Amino acid sequence: MRRVLGVLALVGPLASVSGLAAPALADADAPSVDLAALARSSERPEECAAETEAETGVWDRARAPGLDEYCDALVLGYAALTSNPSLAKVRATVAERERPGSDPPLLLAARANHALGDERTAFDEFETVRKRSPRALERLGALVDYAHAALETGHFPEALAAYRVLVPRVALLDGGCTRARILVEASMLTIREG
Repeated sequence: MRRVLGVLALVGPLASVSGLAAPALADADAPSVDLAALARSSERPEECAAETEAETGVWDRARAPGLDEYCDALVLGYAALTSNPSLAKVRATVAERERPGSDPPLLLAARANHALGDERTAFDEFETVRKRSPRALERLGALVDYAHAALETGHFPEALAAYRVLVPRVALLDGGCTRARILVEASMLTIREG
């Protein structure tokens, strides 16, 4: 009974935030999603954030050879992630060649492997990224994929930790089905693990 109450305490307040419950009095002018939080959760790595000449000078770009190719490979990889995960994996390899040892290409490869159904490889790559840079998994898409990979490979404590971070941010996810799935998976895992 205590576990069920814990799950309800976890999911109950989030129903209105996630759009699963009818809003009491919605303000027509107020945005339904925190746009600043959404921008912070984008997939673009920090080193690629200011890639225009107006924001970074010619000399700054000259000091970072290969940055344009690296950023292009990552952008193209993330663009292909849902429609063609194999291509996303190839783009991750190209980005890795430009900046060896960098976390964003490995994270893209992990997400591509997850999309391809290779959960074991995806989880191992996610764990490598998490150990090197824990903040890399703060991106919403990466966190969802990491939680699913951990759940599918039987790493329940890691999955539970990911869902505990993910559930308060569930309103930022696209689609009610995705939000509902996250909340149900988190609830079931909380019941299972306590």
